Amino acid sequence: MTLLVDTSVLYKPRRLRELCGAANSRGGRVVVPALVHAERLFQLHRKHGASFDPGEIRGFFEGLAPVLTVEALDGPAAEELALHMGGRWRTDGDWRAAKREAYRRCMGDPAAEPGTTRPCGAPLDLYLVGLARPSRPIVTVDRGPEWSCAPAGCVLSLDEALRWLETA
Repeated sequence: MTLLVDTSVLYKPRRLRELCGAANSRGGRVVVPALVHAERLFQLHRKHGASFDPGEIRGFFEGLAPVLTVEALDGPAAEELALHMGGRWRTDGDWRAAKREAYRRCMGDPAAEPGTTRPCGAPLDLYLVGLARPSRPIVTVDRGPEWSCAPAGCVLSLDEALRWLETA
């Protein structure tokens, strides 16, 4: 059994360790898609500037190996993702509408509702939704609207993921 994790989970190292421990006890894995890993490293680099050391993150991941891995999006996986997303958003118009709706729900209307905006990972999150399957759900702390287009059982909170592991 495999769980994918969203960037929001990487903000919670204690909970990530707990998730890895539960997955390990069931013979499972926790996978960080390479794009998620890159996004989090970029966020940390912006936050810490020149003092940022990616070796610390690498060490954290190595401490949770082999349960926690970073998974590249290789050719076959990219093809599978494209086909899956193509089945969900069949036309350019469908894809643009999904991105527009995710942004609208995430950002609100700042002109009409000052202070309603928040960081929005909609495009990356829509790709992550494309990677998730009921047999390989994605775990997120972010309950933003961009996740609402996922099929049932494909997006889990940390607590739901822990329960999922208990029943697997």
